[in-house]
Amino acid sequence: MDGGASSSSASGPPPAAQQAPPPFDVSHANALANEKNWTGLEKYITRVVADITGLKPEDVAQVHPDLFIIPRKEEMLKKMDNNQFEDAVGYFESSIKSLKDNDTEYRPFDLDLRIEQMAKLLRRRSLPAKRYSTEEVQIALSDYFRLYFAHAISSERSVAAVKSMWQFVMKIQDPHKAAQAPPDAAKGKRGKSRPGYRCLACQWVVDEDSQSITSMRYHFAHSTSRKACMRVTQHLINSLNAMSGRKVPDLVELRGRNKRKVSATAPASEEQATGGMDARAVFQKVKAAHDISQSLVNFLASDPSGGIDRDKLNDMVLEQEGILLELKSEILSAAPEAASSAPSNETDEEYEKLFCNLPDFNEVPIPEPEKWL
Repeated sequence: MDGGASSSSASGPPPAAQQAPPPFDVSHANALANEKNWTGLEKYITRVVADITGLKPEDVAQVHPDLFIIPRKEEMLKKMDNNQFEDAVGYFESSIKSLKDNDTEYRPFDLDLRIEQMAKLLRRRSLPAKRYSTEEVQIALSDYFRLYFAHAISSERSVAAVKSMWQFVMKIQDPHKAAQAPPDAAKGKRGKSRPGYRCLACQWVVDEDSQSITSMRYHFAHSTSRKACMRVTQHLINSLNAMSGRKVPDLVELRGRNKRKVSATAPASEEQATGGMDARAVFQKVKAAHDISQSLVNFLASDPSGGIDRDKLNDMVLEQEGILLELKSEILSAAPEAASSAPSNETDEEYEKLFCNLPDFNEVPIPEPEKWL
């Protein structure tokens, strides 16, 4: 014993001084997903989260329903694939339906709707038109740990990232796109590089030239000018509001505000559908950009002497820039058949009202942009 201790001190730090691996082993979780061993995967993440949080294993799923609905949905679909519909119904009643019983701060915005969609599949005995690939399941799982248990998946999470908007996203790089793009293609108007990134809550991928990281606040706030994050939780909102900047409404207010439109927006989020282009969504973004233009004109005209709130003005400009870039990205990436889809009569009427009486912005004196910012 003594000899071993002496030898250890002579050769350097003892093994205990080595940095322990993160509690969540991504490669092990991915291997279980590749094997479609959803029960084994659930047992593994239960143990990891229980160890991290100190929760009892039987309570973990109720506190973190958005994490456990991932393997449980796949297990239900696996039973349906094998025509075991009665077993699938029983599994849904015992393991999935109960996930919405507790209102924890980790409960996602669209949990009830997603569970109802799964119930409809069982009633119809039909599989969903689009399903997560194994890779998408793996990404959703690891993103959850990156978002809520960052140090459990990586010991290199910087303090700066944890205290900024980058704590809510994952930087990504498309090698093919990077190889094809010109040298300055990933630069915005201000000449700064804008990497692509993925929302850790809902896996929405933002193209590198779509919008700045600061405008992700509108994604979580369910602004009408942005694609809403349907997986936002009260815990995420609390973390967001702990930073400086415009506050995001709490989850109760967001649910009330989105009560009528959630049925239209959530299915696309649930299935991560990206094909086609929604004419009304495009109209809403155009209208939002136009409204900001009017606000900018009024804001600038309110103080001809130039003593304006530069931070507020900068925020307005960045929001409009994000809307326009996102709109451009959606139009360019829309499916070919979207070109033939016409908006409803109601949309046509709204469009006429909006654009037939636009003010002549050339008549309004506006300072040079560099003087604003």
